Amino acid sequence: MKKKIIVSILVIIFFVLAIVLLLSLNENTKILVEKTTYDYPYKTVIKVNKNGDIYKSKIIDELTEQGAPKDKFSKVGTISKEDLITTKNIINEMKEETKKSSNFSDDYGIAINIGESLLYGCEYFSQENVDKLNSIIQKYE
Repeated sequence: MKKKIIVSILVIIFFVLAIVLLLSLNENTKILVEKTTYDYPYKTVIKVNKNGDIYKSKIIDELTEQGAPKDKFSKVGTISKEDLITTKNIINEMKEETKKSSNFSDDYGIAINIGESLLYGCEYFSQENVDKLNSIIQKYE
């Protein structure tokens, strides 16, 4: 009887851990655009999710005895429908571009979701599209 209870508890713990792992692996697939800026000692990260929610984190980016600080995001608003559509259209244009291998763009710390598991730095794309994304994100900083 005790063995069945222990096995049941272990199976439940395994499933909970598996679900948490899957959710954490898929977190980047929810992000549309992310911008990171540094103003020593602060690091500010703004994320725009595919549904338009905007999250922001501002931390002191210095190592401590506990290690590197973790970003703590809080929802700060929602991007307008027009800006969300424009952002998605710009990213779709960027997906069609041939990624640069030299003469990189100034990416302003912007990364985009082009359908891969990781966000892709904007330095590999045309400066014109990077500037457009940056101007949209700046409205919500």
